[in-house]
Amino acid sequence: MLEALFKPRSIAVIGASDRPGSLGKELALNVISSFKGPVHLVNIRGGVILGRSAYRRVSDVPEAVDLALIITPSDSVPEVLEDCGKVGVRGAIVYSGGFSEMGRGDLEEEVVRIARRYSIRLLGPNSVGVIDTETPLNATFVSTERQLIPSRGGVSLISQSGALGSLILDLMGERLVNLRRFASIGNASDIKMWELVGLLAGDAKNGGYRGVS
Repeated sequence: MLEALFKPRSIAVIGASDRPGSLGKELALNVISSFKGPVHLVNIRGGVILGRSAYRRVSDVPEAVDLALIITPSDSVPEVLEDCGKVGVRGAIVYSGGFSEMGRGDLEEEVVRIARRYSIRLLGPNSVGVIDTETPLNATFVSTERQLIPSRGGVSLISQSGALGSLILDLMGERLVNLRRFASIGNASDIKMWELVGLLAGDAKNGGYRGVS
């Protein structure tokens, strides 16, 4: 199930936007420009985003969604995740902040309960996202104008802190250390760091080194 984070068959960006400077726009742009499979944009207002028709809900998407990228206000995440569960989404990344790190442990617990009810593996909340250079997939919300993405290679990185993880990616890019996978776990309410370490340790395409920060 964890592989759905790095090797999804299809993706929905929930909270996608075309508003300049918004995280929803940067995430959508990064995913569209990197991922070769189907990418569906979801925004409660619908309409057209980045030249693509946007669905109001993930349940409106006419085909199966493997991985949901949720970048909506924190109070909306339970409803969004419930909708994802009803259509069989396998994995979700919650980028939104405003959970236990802001004193809303109750909201975070509700999100975890929903994810477990539908057997969704959830990364975050408060995550910067993931990168897989082989898939390829850049499911982070940091603009590539600000973030160096190392070339494809054998080093993987897991970070609790999104800011520290982004800094290490910059240093890897500057020093020509090539990347296999990156994951930001944020609050780690469901998927724990040890689970990702286990996944990467069993990845034959890792070059023998896994970084943890």
